[in-house]
Amino acid sequence: MALVFPDGLGIRFPDWPTPLDALGGIARSRGWTLADKGSLLRVALGWQVRGFRCQADTSVAQLCQL
Repeated sequence: MALVFPDGLGIRFPDWPTPLDALGGIARSRGWTLADKGSLLRVALGWQVRGFRCQADTSVAQLCQL
């Protein structure tokens, strides 16, 4: 997964096993503060613990409304 702006800032997950790919991508994201990274890690951990799954056709906009 990659969400990268033309200037190179953003996040790109490495080709590692799950959930290490997310951890590595968040840790190495460019243009994010340490607080931003920590916040996303907390939310992602909560999703993992609750077994969150979304439909393949769910858009990012729809996902952010949940």
